[in-house]
Amino acid sequence: MGISTVLIVKNEATDLEKCLSCVAPFSDEIVIVDTGSTDGSKDIAKKFNASIFDFDWCDDFSKARNFAISKAQENIIFSIDADERVDLKDHSKFFELKKDTPPDKIWGFSLPIRHYINERVIDFDYFACLGEYSDMETTKGYIQTFKTLLFPNCPQIFFEDSIHETVEQSILKNNGKLVKVDIPVHHYGYLKEINENKSKSENYAKLLLKEIGKDDSNFKKNFDYGHYLLSKKRFKEALIYIKKAYDLSGNSHGRIAYFLGVIYFSLKQFDEAKKIFEELCDIKQPSVYYHLIQIALIKNDRESALKLSREALRLFKDDITFLEFTYKIYIDLGKDNLAKKYLQKLENILKCKKRNL
Repeated sequence: MGISTVLIVKNEATDLEKCLSCVAPFSDEIVIVDTGSTDGSKDIAKKFNASIFDFDWCDDFSKARNFAISKAQENIIFSIDADERVDLKDHSKFFELKKDTPPDKIWGFSLPIRHYINERVIDFDYFACLGEYSDMETTKGYIQTFKTLLFPNCPQIFFEDSIHETVEQSILKNNGKLVKVDIPVHHYGYLKEINENKSKSENYAKLLLKEIGKDDSNFKKNFDYGHYLLSKKRFKEALIYIKKAYDLSGNSHGRIAYFLGVIYFSLKQFDEAKKIFEELCDIKQPSVYYHLIQIALIKNDRESALKLSREALRLFKDDITFLEFTYKIYIDLGKDNLAKKYLQKLENILKCKKRNL
């Protein structure tokens, strides 16, 4: 069993060498599909003995990726982007995979992708960097998603959708299993220049809208476009697409429901937002508690806000956001002695963080 690491690239000279250096040790083959680079990306790929193929860009990421996997010779495909990395400490897991994976089954391994961002945010699946991957953790935190990036090289498995493409649908259609594995992929694309990211996101949005025009019954495409509109603070438009994705998915306990709640909150429809977030409490996301506390404070219900904040502190181990909330609520309630207790905790944590910088 061998691994073919496959990438599609265009003008990725800034990132490509770091990416290929990370994956070369466990890759039996590297396949690069170039969609029109003019910056020396191909020269970098040659240094790693990659097989390089040209592909005429046609506004369809699935076609480009499927072309890439069609050129792969090994039994297992690992699909990665140039602005992503794999840490050295996880290389052994790829070697184990090559030894232990049966070649005759349909399967897909879903890997956690850590999307590093510069600012500390309250968002769904946001995590602070704790030093677990010290060489990779260049920011305060990351947002984590999952994507199937490892799968057998067989004709039944292929990418679908022209934008935000995945292989999951083809795996499930063939009664294959999707399994989450603990091999983080470290993504740095969100840290690039604002103008570059703006241009990319606008192009992605155009492709998504085109896809929705062909088939508006796909919950994922509606969610992705709604999420784009939300990022642009176009809340009323975002509500249309996120609500449709929510209704189509039938899932009231995940990311779609969370962002529907965020939109209601942003539109000051607090009763609707509260109902959504209360149903999400069992998934134990800090951002859910954050919004519920904010709604309670807006409604001047400090007792409920305090109860939620203390519950969040129990669940999320003295998170500084909830320490701040609890301190301020006790001050508002005139309970200064209790407020001082939480202020002291907050100051101690901030001092420790400062020492560790």
